Amino acid sequence: MSECPFWKNKYQFNFTKLALEDGADDKSQEGLNKASKGGLIYGEYLHLDKILNAQELQSENKGNKIHDEHLFIVTHQAYELWFKQILWELDSVRVIFQNGHVRDERNMLKIVTRMQRISIILKLLVEQFSVIETMTALDFFDFRYKHFRSLIHFYM
Repeated sequence: MSECPFWKNKYQFNFTKLALEDGADDKSQEGLNKASKGGLIYGEYLHLDKILNAQELQSENKGNKIHDEHLFIVTHQAYELWFKQILWELDSVRVIFQNGHVRDERNMLKIVTRMQRISIILKLLVEQFSVIETMTALDFFDFRYKHFRSLIHFYM
């Protein structure tokens, strides 16, 4: 992936070219393609191709696409990524305690900073509920019941 992940409508987004106010030609995209010189590209580093294609709507696969299923998937994937980050931070704090390096001020600062980061992430996760709450109960029930009956029992 050596270019913008949205170039050539790769992810099916509809972008329109913005007209410049003064009518001049846009030269911002001309010049050296630094990706051709080698090295790690932002999209490759973040594995955007995997992340942006990881939303497979089961309702669409079964011939009855339900719009809000995409929101459900994206929201839950975001939660999982944040949970992974929380575990990453907690594990680093655990290692500092386990190795007995707590009395070092620099390590104490790391512990406090990482625990504050976890607290901020948890606050963000609570706020993120407001996005999923934009789904109506009927829309949620529609795809959850019709397409995921086996998963409902798994979580109960």
